[in-house]
Amino acid sequence: MGRSKRTQRHTPARQSPPGHDKRDEMLRRPGRTSAVVPVVAEQLKVGREAVETGRVRVTKLVREDKTVVDEPVFTEEVVVERVPVGRFVETAPAPRQEGDTTVYPVLEEVLVVERRLRLKEEVRITKRKSETRDRQTVTLRSEDVKIDRIPPRSGGAGT
Repeated sequence: MGRSKRTQRHTPARQSPPGHDKRDEMLRRPGRTSAVVPVVAEQLKVGREAVETGRVRVTKLVREDKTVVDEPVFTEEVVVERVPVGRFVETAPAPRQEGDTTVYPVLEEVLVVERRLRLKEEVRITKRKSETRDRQTVTLRSEDVKIDRIPPRSGGAGT
């Protein structure tokens, strides 16, 4: 029987990432059945940083202007006048209008041998209108706003 020649296949070596060579070496040592394989985990930390991109300055100016208001003001006055009459009448007269005056008769009964109505007096009520001017000084305010843009501080650090 002839000796058989064992042929070995040659497989090109794989490139392994850094750190894998030590692990492979530990596993290939004679008598080793187990190996310690370190496990690595990466963590991500996310944060925010406030960066000043500019500033503004707001200025409010208050102006005062005096204004004269001149408006008519109407008033109405009532004048009551009592006029004695002293005359007898057969029936009670109705109130009547004489121009701007309204006349209201005032009656009384007088006991006599016979009873008659005597117009004792009349009450005259007149309305008179008058107009006066009411001048007042009124202060009016108005506001203006001024905005100035200010560039950010150098370095862009947070506020």
